[in-house]
Amino acid sequence: MDLQTLPLPLVSLAALALLLVIIVIVLAVRRRNTPAARMERALRQISHARLQDIYLPDGVGGHIHVDELLLTSKGLLVLDVKDVPGHVFGSEKMAEWVVMTGRSRHTFRNPLPGLHDRMAVVRTHLRDIHVEGYVVFTERGRFPKGKPPGTLTVAELLERFGSAGNDFPQAFANAWKELERLADIGREETQRPLA
Repeated sequence: MDLQTLPLPLVSLAALALLLVIIVIVLAVRRRNTPAARMERALRQISHARLQDIYLPDGVGGHIHVDELLLTSKGLLVLDVKDVPGHVFGSEKMAEWVVMTGRSRHTFRNPLPGLHDRMAVVRTHLRDIHVEGYVVFTERGRFPKGKPPGTLTVAELLERFGSAGNDFPQAFANAWKELERLADIGREETQRPLA
Protein backbone atom coordinates (compact mmCIF):
# COMPACT_ATOMS: atom_id res chain seq x y z
CA MET A 1 0.00 0.00 0.00
CA ASP A 2 1.40 3.36 -1.02
CA LEU A 3 1.11 6.20 1.51
CA GLN A 4 0.51 8.67 -1.30
CA THR A 5 -2.69 6.87 -2.28
CA LEU A 6 -4.15 6.90 1.25
CA PRO A 7 -6.83 9.48 1.93
CA LEU A 8 -5.56 12.51 3.87
CA PRO A 9 -7.97 12.03 6.83
CA LEU A 10 -6.68 8.46 7.34
CA VAL A 11 -3.03 9.64 7.30
CA SER A 12 -3.90 12.44 9.75
CA LEU A 13 -5.67 10.00 12.06
CA ALA A 14 -2.69 7.63 12.03
CA ALA A 15 -0.30 10.52 12.79
CA LEU A 16 -2.52 11.67 15.65
CA ALA A 17 -2.66 8.13 17.09
CA LEU A 18 1.14 7.88 16.90
CA LEU A 19 1.50 11.25 18.64
CA LEU A 20 -0.85 10.15 21.44
CA VAL A 21 1.15 6.94 21.97
CA ILE A 22 4.36 8.96 22.23
CA ILE A 23 2.78 11.37 24.75
CA VAL A 24 1.51 8.48 26.91
CA ILE A 25 4.97 6.86 26.90
CA VAL A 26 6.70 10.14 27.82
CA LEU A 27 4.25 10.78 30.68
CA ALA A 28 4.67 7.23 32.00
CA VAL A 29 8.47 7.58 32.00
CA ARG A 30 8.27 10.97 33.74
CA ARG A 31 5.89 9.62 36.42
CA ARG A 32 8.23 6.69 37.04
CA ASN A 33 11.15 9.06 37.61
CA THR A 34 9.63 11.47 40.12
CA PRO A 35 11.35 11.81 43.51
CA ALA A 36 8.32 10.15 45.16
CA ALA A 37 8.48 7.20 42.74
CA ARG A 38 12.22 6.73 43.37
CA MET A 39 11.59 6.85 47.12
CA GLU A 40 8.84 4.25 46.78
CA ARG A 41 11.13 1.91 44.81
CA ALA A 42 13.89 2.31 47.39
CA LEU A 43 11.56 1.48 50.29
CA ARG A 44 10.29 -1.62 48.51
CA GLN A 45 13.85 -2.68 47.68
CA ILE A 46 15.16 -2.60 51.25
CA SER A 47 12.15 -4.07 53.06
CA HIS A 48 10.63 -7.51 53.53
CA ALA A 49 7.40 -5.94 54.77
CA ARG A 50 6.10 -2.43 55.29
CA LEU A 51 3.47 -0.56 57.28
CA GLN A 52 2.61 2.97 56.13
CA ASP A 53 0.78 5.82 57.82
CA ILE A 54 -0.04 3.90 61.00
CA TYR A 55 -0.84 4.74 64.61
CA LEU A 56 0.73 2.74 67.41
CA PRO A 57 -0.36 2.83 71.06
CA ASP A 58 2.15 5.03 72.89
CA GLY A 59 1.83 3.34 76.28
CA VAL A 60 0.30 6.35 78.02
CA GLY A 61 -3.23 6.16 76.63
CA GLY A 62 -2.58 7.82 73.28
CA HIS A 63 -1.21 6.95 69.87
CA ILE A 64 1.78 8.02 67.85
CA HIS A 65 1.77 8.38 64.07
CA VAL A 66 4.47 6.56 62.07
CA ASP A 67 5.06 7.47 58.40
CA GLU A 68 6.90 4.30 57.45
CA LEU A 69 7.78 1.19 59.44
CA LEU A 70 9.87 -1.35 57.55
CA LEU A 71 11.00 -4.87 58.31
CA THR A 72 14.55 -5.20 56.97
CA SER A 73 17.21 -7.87 57.21
CA LYS A 74 18.86 -5.75 59.92
CA GLY A 75 15.77 -5.19 62.07
CA LEU A 76 13.00 -2.62 62.17
CA LEU A 77 13.34 0.73 60.48
CA VAL A 78 11.25 3.77 61.43
CA LEU A 79 11.28 6.45 58.75
CA ASP A 80 9.97 9.97 58.36
CA VAL A 81 9.94 10.75 54.64
CA LYS A 82 10.49 14.34 53.48
CA ASP A 83 10.17 15.61 49.93
CA VAL A 84 11.36 19.17 50.53
CA PRO A 85 12.73 21.05 47.51
CA GLY A 86 15.61 23.45 48.06
CA HIS A 87 18.58 23.96 50.34
CA VAL A 88 17.86 22.64 53.83
CA PHE A 89 19.64 24.04 56.89
CA GLY A 90 19.15 22.22 60.16
CA SER A 91 20.81 20.63 63.15
CA GLU A 92 19.86 18.41 66.07
CA LYS A 93 19.46 21.39 68.38
CA MET A 94 17.53 23.76 66.10
CA ALA A 95 13.78 23.92 66.79
CA GLU A 96 13.02 24.93 63.20
CA TRP A 97 14.84 23.93 60.02
CA VAL A 98 15.07 26.41 57.15
CA VAL A 99 14.50 25.68 53.47
CA MET A 100 15.76 28.15 50.86
CA THR A 101 14.57 27.96 47.27
CA GLY A 102 15.80 30.84 45.19
CA ARG A 103 14.54 33.90 47.05
CA SER A 104 11.85 32.09 49.00
CA ARG A 105 12.42 30.87 52.53
CA HIS A 106 10.26 28.74 54.79
CA THR A 107 10.72 26.67 57.92
CA PHE A 108 9.49 23.37 59.28
CA ARG A 109 9.73 21.81 62.71
CA ASN A 110 12.88 19.82 63.45
CA PRO A 111 11.80 16.24 62.60
CA LEU A 112 14.40 14.50 64.80
CA PRO A 113 12.65 14.73 68.22
CA GLY A 114 9.45 13.25 66.74
CA LEU A 115 11.46 10.49 65.09
CA HIS A 116 13.10 9.64 68.43
CA ASP A 117 9.63 9.47 70.04
CA ARG A 118 8.39 7.06 67.35
CA MET A 119 11.47 4.87 67.72
CA ALA A 120 10.98 4.80 71.51
CA VAL A 121 7.37 3.64 71.14
CA VAL A 122 8.37 0.85 68.75
CA ARG A 123 11.14 -0.21 71.15
CA THR A 124 8.73 -0.35 74.11
CA HIS A 125 6.55 -2.81 72.23
CA LEU A 126 9.47 -4.91 70.94
CA ARG A 127 12.33 -4.80 73.40
CA ASP A 128 14.47 -7.55 71.84
CA ILE A 129 14.49 -6.34 68.24
CA HIS A 130 16.96 -3.86 66.77
CA VAL A 131 15.21 -0.59 65.84
CA GLU A 132 16.76 2.21 63.80
CA GLY A 133 15.20 5.42 62.59
CA TYR A 134 15.98 8.13 60.06
CA VAL A 135 14.50 11.17 58.42
CA VAL A 136 14.90 10.42 54.70
CA PHE A 137 14.97 13.25 52.16
CA THR A 138 14.40 12.89 48.43
CA GLU A 139 17.10 14.31 46.18
CA ARG A 140 15.11 17.54 45.88
CA GLY A 141 16.40 18.51 49.33
CA ARG A 142 20.06 19.49 49.51
CA PHE A 143 22.15 20.13 52.62
CA PRO A 144 24.87 22.63 51.65
CA LYS A 145 26.15 22.89 55.25
CA GLY A 146 25.95 19.14 55.92
CA LYS A 147 23.18 16.81 57.06
CA PRO A 148 22.36 16.42 60.73
CA PRO A 149 22.87 12.98 62.29
CA GLY A 150 19.76 10.86 61.81
CA THR A 151 19.07 12.13 58.27
CA LEU A 152 19.71 10.29 55.02
CA THR A 153 19.14 10.76 51.32
CA VAL A 154 17.42 8.02 49.31
CA ALA A 155 20.82 6.99 47.89
CA GLU A 156 22.31 6.74 51.39
CA LEU A 157 19.32 4.70 52.57
CA LEU A 158 19.87 2.21 49.73
CA GLU A 159 23.59 2.10 50.43
CA ARG A 160 23.06 1.46 54.13
CA PHE A 161 20.30 -1.14 53.84
CA GLY A 162 20.86 -2.59 50.36
CA SER A 163 18.47 -5.19 49.07
CA ALA A 164 16.07 -6.96 51.41
CA GLY A 165 17.55 -10.38 50.62
CA ASN A 166 15.76 -13.61 51.41
CA ASP A 167 16.41 -14.34 55.03
CA PHE A 168 15.98 -12.71 58.40
CA PRO A 169 15.66 -14.09 61.93
CA GLN A 170 12.34 -15.68 62.92
CA ALA A 171 12.19 -13.23 65.84
CA PHE A 172 11.80 -10.45 63.25
CA ALA A 173 8.78 -12.20 61.71
CA ASN A 174 7.17 -12.60 65.14
CA ALA A 175 7.87 -8.96 65.98
CA TRP A 176 6.34 -7.90 62.68
CA LYS A 177 3.13 -9.81 63.44
CA GLU A 178 2.93 -7.99 66.77
CA LEU A 179 3.41 -4.62 65.05
CA GLU A 180 0.66 -5.43 62.55
CA ARG A 181 -1.63 -6.30 65.47
CA LEU A 182 -0.77 -3.03 67.24
CA ALA A 183 -1.30 -1.04 64.03
CA ASP A 184 -4.77 -2.63 63.67
CA ILE A 185 -5.60 -1.63 67.26
CA GLY A 186 -4.29 1.89 66.60
CA ARG A 187 -6.38 2.19 63.44
CA GLU A 188 -9.54 1.05 65.25
CA GLU A 189 -8.96 3.35 68.22
CA THR A 190 -8.07 6.45 66.19
CA GLN A 191 -11.09 6.01 63.90
CA ARG A 192 -13.53 5.46 66.74
CA PRO A 193 -15.95 8.41 67.12
CA LEU A 194 -15.50 10.48 70.26
CA ALA A 195 -18.18 9.86 72.85
